[in-house]
Amino acid sequence: MPVLAVPLADWRAALKETGNVDLLVIDTPPSIEAQYGATLSLCAAADIVLVPTGATQDDVDSVTPWMRTLTGADIRSSFVLNRANRRVRSYEAIRTKLLQVGALCPVEIPLLEDIHVSAGKGLAVPDFVKAKAAETFDALWAYVVREAGIRVPAKAA
Repeated sequence: MPVLAVPLADWRAALKETGNVDLLVIDTPPSIEAQYGATLSLCAAADIVLVPTGATQDDVDSVTPWMRTLTGADIRSSFVLNRANRRVRSYEAIRTKLLQVGALCPVEIPLLEDIHVSAGKGLAVPDFVKAKAAETFDALWAYVVREAGIRVPAKAA
């Protein structure tokens, strides 16, 4: 898969350079304040924007203003809960706070060792045959496909 690194302000030129593609994944910097206008314009051009967030109050405080901006601009977006731990008391409270601000992807990324271990090796969870999180990422992909209207060829039986 080709990777193209460009300054955020040059996103329009980079989009033209990619040509006709079925899927384009754009990973923006974690701190968007320095390129706020360019980031918002880029998001407006997207079919769907996923806003990853951890499950702490600090995470909620960090991402909710951005989600309010996206929803206020009628940009289709969803939070994706990352490092989720359903066994802690604050889990439901965090989910509720996120849902009060914007859509929440029904697939959450749990706190699993194989996620950070694979990243530490420069790999992704699907690169490991028996990764516990593989089904989670398959489900997240299914959500993105459905929400973005991506046509995926049927698998051969």
